[in-house]
Amino acid sequence: LSKKMVWETYQYFSQAEKLSIAKVWIPNPIGPLENEDRLLPIFAKMWKKGETPKLTVPRLVYDHVPAEWLANSYVKAVEDILGATTPTEKHYRPSAFVLSNEELVNRFKGALEKSLGKKLEYNISEDPNFKLGALRKNSDTCPELKDEKLVNEFWDSYANYLST
Repeated sequence: LSKKMVWETYQYFSQAEKLSIAKVWIPNPIGPLENEDRLLPIFAKMWKKGETPKLTVPRLVYDHVPAEWLANSYVKAVEDILGATTPTEKHYRPSAFVLSNEELVNRFKGALEKSLGKKLEYNISEDPNFKLGALRKNSDTCPELKDEKLVNEFWDSYANYLST
């Protein structure tokens, strides 16, 4: 509610002053410097200790966007707004890896196994009380996602970061 109220106030005053505005819809940012209490950093920490993590909500789906790619969306938004010749309102919805938690862990696990040089395991113990919410994903595919080299570099660099 508060985000909506802030946006509507920003929108109102921007229109009143004939200013261009942009809104970037933030999905689930992932990557180096991600909060340590998030899924992949927790799994990496446990794997480094030789523990076997447990995934309790494997089917939950999010739109995971590398933080660097999200930053590129902000740069594009600023460039577009600064380049606008008339007042405009633009929305940016960066999207990258629309994956279930299980798919996300498996994608990351492959990169981390390569970085650590060992096989990693995890268990699935689905929480029967967890209710899946509506799928929320953004609509603007990040251009980086089209370059397999950039995709692999992201996963490898993220795994290397969390393996140290």
